[in-house]
Amino acid sequence: DKKFFEYVLHHGMALMLILYSYCINLVNVGSIVLLTHDFSDIFIVLARGYGDFSFKNKRVVNMIYIIAFSVWCYCRLYAFPRYSIFVTWWQVEMVAEKYR
Repeated sequence: DKKFFEYVLHHGMALMLILYSYCINLVNVGSIVLLTHDFSDIFIVLARGYGDFSFKNKRVVNMIYIIAFSVWCYCRLYAFPRYSIFVTWWQVEMVAEKYR
């Protein structure tokens, strides 16, 4: 598959970010980032897998891609800024207050 190395790089970087969040004691932030970034990948893999079948229905493939795009938009444009960026900013401020 021509996207194999892209998937390896994507998941390798995700793993590194999770490990880094664990090392700096921000596991909850790393978990939220993982959830919001990789949840839409499930539907993309489903669509690609279903598209590889010989008896595929074009409407089903298109519907799965529409669902994948909708989930991606929700996760990346709403959930990530609202839950990840806000929580990270709040937690960093809380830790900074402790050391002042």
